[in-house]
Amino acid sequence: MPTIAGVVILYNPESSIIRNIDSYISQVNKLYVIDNSDESNDEIVKILYKYEKVEYVCNGANLGIAAALNIGARKAIKEGFDYLLTMDQDSEAAPLMVSELMNCFSKKSKIAITAPLLQHSSGRHFIPKSEKSCEQVFTVWTSGNLIDLNIFKLTDGFLEDLFIDYVDHEFCLRLNKMGYKIYICNKTFIIHNLGKTEEINLIFRKVHPTNHSALRLYYRARNRFYVKKLYHNQFPEFFMQDDRDFWRSFLKVILFEKQKIEKIKYFTLGYKDFKKNKFGKFEINYSINQGK
Repeated sequence: MPTIAGVVILYNPESSIIRNIDSYISQVNKLYVIDNSDESNDEIVKILYKYEKVEYVCNGANLGIAAALNIGARKAIKEGFDYLLTMDQDSEAAPLMVSELMNCFSKKSKIAITAPLLQHSSGRHFIPKSEKSCEQVFTVWTSGNLIDLNIFKLTDGFLEDLFIDYVDHEFCLRLNKMGYKIYICNKTFIIHNLGKTEEINLIFRKVHPTNHSALRLYYRARNRFYVKKLYHNQFPEFFMQDDRDFWRSFLKVILFEKQKIEKIKYFTLGYKDFKKNKFGKFEINYSINQGK
């Protein structure tokens, strides 16, 4: 019987994290809670210590999602687990999600990751591209992934230089390049809160700007251009779609979001740091001064 660990990354979480953990803790054998918070989470931590399956790790600072995921994965490997479920703090799992993800592994060979469909907390959801129970894709988002740890051992883990954003896409594309496969399971889902998404009704359609912070746009721009540089030649089809999604999202920022000037400024800084080959955690004094 395969053994499954889970890892969830915290960053200044709200109390809803406990409800989210409750949705999947019974589906794993152990859960690593890796805390990247800048501030104290004493009340939440007290509750976490009541769970027998939970191992809480406080990093004492924000090391980035890639580093935190690697901490959880290496702990799971050291303790002999076969698979790792990766969850965001804002995600809630459907009942039996993990068992449905495991079923996808049994249907194909050389699968590195299976992932659920995504449903937004507002009720919006991604529609399956086919009627198949499992279908191959290039990449999936981090939250809800079930990773084969025997394959993870063959990689260098998540790319920590990216810190946050496009960490999932880079890892999946690297696995594709190594000859492994990524599958979406159309029979299960997670409920996820993406940024501070709002719905705007236009005459002919609805749009959903995510209202991410200016800092997130910095990481998204910097890392997206870098990942495209690494993998565009191998996966042009993926980047055709990614180009459309990326620039459509940026257009929503310009048209519908607040703090447009600041967000455009940070987007530009991200591109400049990509060109300078400067990665890791954003250093505001360095980047702002260099951007003048």
